[in-house]
Amino acid sequence: MLRSLPSPLALRRLLPVALGLLLTLTATGAPACAQSVRGGGFAAMVNGRPITNFEVDREVEVRMVQLRSRATRPDLEAQQEQIRAAVLDELINERLLLDRCDALDIQVRPEQIDMEVERRISQARLAGDASIGDPADFFDQWEAQFGQNEERAREDIGRTIRIRMLISTIHQDQYLGPAELRAYYRNHPEEFTTPAVHIFRQILLPLADPSSKEKVEEIKAALEAGESFEALVRRYSEGPRRELGGLWELTDEQLDGMLLPLPKLVRETQAGETSPPIATTTYIHVIRVEEHREGSQLEFSECQSEIRSRLRGERRQEAQNRFQSELLRDAEIRIIPREPSQP
Repeated sequence: MLRSLPSPLALRRLLPVALGLLLTLTATGAPACAQSVRGGGFAAMVNGRPITNFEVDREVEVRMVQLRSRATRPDLEAQQEQIRAAVLDELINERLLLDRCDALDIQVRPEQIDMEVERRISQARLAGDASIGDPADFFDQWEAQFGQNEERAREDIGRTIRIRMLISTIHQDQYLGPAELRAYYRNHPEEFTTPAVHIFRQILLPLADPSSKEKVEEIKAALEAGESFEALVRRYSEGPRRELGGLWELTDEQLDGMLLPLPKLVRETQAGETSPPIATTTYIHVIRVEEHREGSQLEFSECQSEIRSRLRGERRQEAQNRFQSELLRDAEIRIIPREPSQP
């Protein structure tokens, strides 16, 4: 099954700019560029062309089918109008993008659609879906899930590719020289540090074992006698990492994932010191901290590639925002409220 695929409409929204163009077009809050008029089977008019209620309702039904496995019926009924409004926004958004494709004469060749089908088959296989062996399987399952035959599916995929080609014309990545990268590195030092690390060993004694309290006293006596903590882990601990001497090396984030109050206990215990015994839900813990290692500044050479990617992403987003404003400025959008008698 094509379980990993969203609806055909959603498949065409592949890039951030496309998502960024979603409009808040409701009867109570339409933007200035949208006029509301009353009409029959149309949900909206975009640049003089209609989006029908049938198109909207068909996509809403696909969404509802996908959501029924994750939500109760009352919840879905309550959200249906919100889902419909979102679908209409997305259809309007797609129409604006495709209108711009028409204006720029962005067309798709049949072999490009074939390549896209093969790419999606490969993605399905990587996701563990072995039921799609070839394009015929792909289109059979597309029709079963979306109710579109191969011809309509290819049209839909073609629209996806056209929109992707359009987005690629919005912004071409420019060369970023070392000076610009270094300036960003110098002005954002907090973004390029290694995480703090806490290195410690722990002895784990089952809380439900009546002998554990006695063993705690034995451990205390052995430590006072100068026996190594690592040797005591191997002798007494009944938890994981016993054979490693109970050694843990955790970042701040990883440490915070441990049972309470262990994160606080580890942080408050000085390097070279042993904590008092402390109980969690399953174990009594005795911890010896080996080292608290502060995060350090990464060298410029270690994060140069990330900085370049980040700056290019920011510039790409700025270009996409400008493109969004241009589309909205030039569009004529009329939202047509449904008649009360319409279901």
